Amino acid sequence: MKRPWIVILCAAFIVTLAMGVRQSFGLFLPQMSVDIGISRSDFGLAMALQNLLLGLVQPFVGALADKHGAGRVVLGGALLYAVGLIGAAFATDAIGLHISFGIVIGMAQSATTFVVVLGAVGRVVSPEKRSSAFGIVTAGGSLGQFLVVPLASMLLGDVGYHQTLWIMAGLVALCGVLAIGIAGRTDGGPGLAAEAYQTAREALREAAVHRGFWLLNAGFFVCGFHIAFIATHLPAYLDDKGLGIGIGAQVLALVGLFNILGSYIFGRAGDVLRQKYVLSALYTARSAVIALFLLLPLTHASALVFAGAM
Repeated sequence: MKRPWIVILCAAFIVTLAMGVRQSFGLFLPQMSVDIGISRSDFGLAMALQNLLLGLVQPFVGALADKHGAGRVVLGGALLYAVGLIGAAFATDAIGLHISFGIVIGMAQSATTFVVVLGAVGRVVSPEKRSSAFGIVTAGGSLGQFLVVPLASMLLGDVGYHQTLWIMAGLVALCGVLAIGIAGRTDGGPGLAAEAYQTAREALREAAVHRGFWLLNAGFFVCGFHIAFIATHLPAYLDDKGLGIGIGAQVLALVGLFNILGSYIFGRAGDVLRQKYVLSALYTARSAVIALFLLLPLTHASALVFAGAM
């Protein structure tokens, strides 16, 4: 079995690349809508399909990772992710964008983001250190947002969205190489208790009657709505309000920068406090931050403060 720090490091870099590319998609809206001749709602539908598939496919991807190993699933997801990005570069209408940006990338993200890599980390980390380890991996996604979003913004200005999508495809393909670091045995680790084998159907049946399972789903529903909406529409919204398209990249990058620290701090908090209280406090704070952003006058400074707080 691999050393925990190797698995954690590779998992963090996989999430860094996969989530970093994902969080940059909102920057593509202005160029793609003009070049392809689609509306903002068409682009929004592609992103909605992407997020819908990301959620719906995860139980099946998790089952595949349990059966065949996280490394193989991430490798397949990375290749599919790259295919989706290249397909988006060749899209000539809304349907093509919905298939590539929406369906294909949505399914690919389920295999290259948190569900698979956190499962791999949880198997090699002891329960008392698991929340901190998850915080480190989650911070990797924030680091990707901080690094990849400005890169995408620069490339969009220099070479256009076609070449930028090809470069992004190359970045996510690296996840397939990093998958070696999380590949290996799926049993016997310190994060797993010895228990009888359970089928996917039995696991889902058990989860369906667990109150915490549904509460956690509700929480992630809200979380996903916040993140997807901000990443997709906030850059264009700020441009509509006269702040320019460049501020969108700054805001998304700042969200990622502050989330690196936040992910680690609240990961540590989850080791010493009741996790449900930590999560409830975070969602309550998000609501307050969004409400203040909408009520106060919109300026360059208020957009940056909002990004840091989120």
